[in-house]
Amino acid sequence: MCLNKKKKKKKKKKKKKKKKKKKKRKKKKKKKKTEKKKKKKKKKKKKTEDSALSQCSRVRCTEAPNAA
Repeated sequence: MCLNKKKKKKKKKKKKKKKKKKKKRKKKKKKKKTEKKKKKKKKKKKKTEDSALSQCSRVRCTEAPNAA
């Protein structure tokens, strides 16, 4: 009879393992969010470079006719 009781305790441990699987799913979602953030940062850098180049070109355009 004692052996049967020990087997029942092992079944309870299996239930805890199922909860751990759910945690793994959450980690996968976090990885996706970090990837999206990296893409957004790259886009922001491009925008700043484009705006800086456009400002320089505008200044040159205004300076060129004044000098001429």
